[in-house]
Amino acid sequence: MLNSVKFIFLISALITSSYCYAQKAAGCDEASALVQKALLVGDGSDEEAELYEKAIDQCPTFAEALHNLGVIASESGDYSKAKRLFAKAVSLKQDPNFLLSLAFVHFKEGELDEAIELYHQASKKDPTSITAYLALARINELRRNYTKAIELLDHIAKIDSTNVAAAKFRAAILEKQGLTDEAIKYLSSYLDTTPNLEIYVDLSLLYIKKSRLEAAIKYLLKASKIDPTNHEVNLVLATAYSNKEDFLSAKKYLQKILDQEPDHSVALANLALVHAQLKDFDQALKFGDKANKIEESYEADMALGYSYSYLMNYKEAKNYFQKALKILPKDLDEQGRQKAGLAHYNLSITLSHLGAARESEREAKLAKALGVE
Repeated sequence: MLNSVKFIFLISALITSSYCYAQKAAGCDEASALVQKALLVGDGSDEEAELYEKAIDQCPTFAEALHNLGVIASESGDYSKAKRLFAKAVSLKQDPNFLLSLAFVHFKEGELDEAIELYHQASKKDPTSITAYLALARINELRRNYTKAIELLDHIAKIDSTNVAAAKFRAAILEKQGLTDEAIKYLSSYLDTTPNLEIYVDLSLLYIKKSRLEAAIKYLLKASKIDPTNHEVNLVLATAYSNKEDFLSAKKYLQKILDQEPDHSVALANLALVHAQLKDFDQALKFGDKANKIEESYEADMALGYSYSYLMNYKEAKNYFQKALKILPKDLDEQGRQKAGLAHYNLSITLSHLGAARESEREAKLAKALGVE
């Protein structure tokens, strides 16, 4: 069976710093005007930064100008400068947004204890700050304090029972602990009262992991009704149908993506895999080559390897199976192990056809160790 697209629960519990609109600073009328002008530019450019710098030169205690200049530094990756500016803003004004921004850069620099203290301060200033509670949950999750993380997410639900980020993150934590059935139950309960495309997709991914493909497709079709053009929905639908070995349906949903975005490399690579499974090797080679020209991927290399193998061009097949292995990360998760196992297995068969018995046996052993034989 062809390997499916890899999807990961991407939980971004930390919301990056955002601009604060300037309150008119006493005795700083000209500086206030400069900050207002900078906010109108609002693109993080040198021009915007220079306006904040001029405002600070004229009014060194203008907290909003300091903070907003810090946002630009943070977004450019200069966390040291951002930290200095945010700290100065906080010293002048205990605004919860300033505290959140300072906490964020401490987090980015790995200073988690300092970040925790600042997020707590922000939540005391604003007890409804979902950003603070999400960030605290994220830090606890990183420290594997899952119970505390879930407590914080449940607190968010009391503030806003429909918060999507908190619901997704809670399910991801359950899944990380191997509690897939509980994660499914939780997201299903959420959807009973609040239909949401992202939650439909996350729930479907859990069902795919449990090989409950009909249930996955059911929820994905509900997501598709909300947004028929959503790329992620169509990719996961293609994954579910591929796993079900309904390759014509998988092809249909991948083609939907390519109708909108002809150079979508992930859709192209997976369409190549689907065509290989349908034994339409000319098309598999066409889409695999096109995908790799945009961005080389495991999926495209495997599709090319399958195709050349079936066409008995074993030298080319060997080349692409080896490329597929090289592109995988060194630290493999469960799905990565399956991908590596498939590549080693197919490489073993290819080497056998090339008369390289010893190398073939070695690859077969590697595949078996990864659970593929």
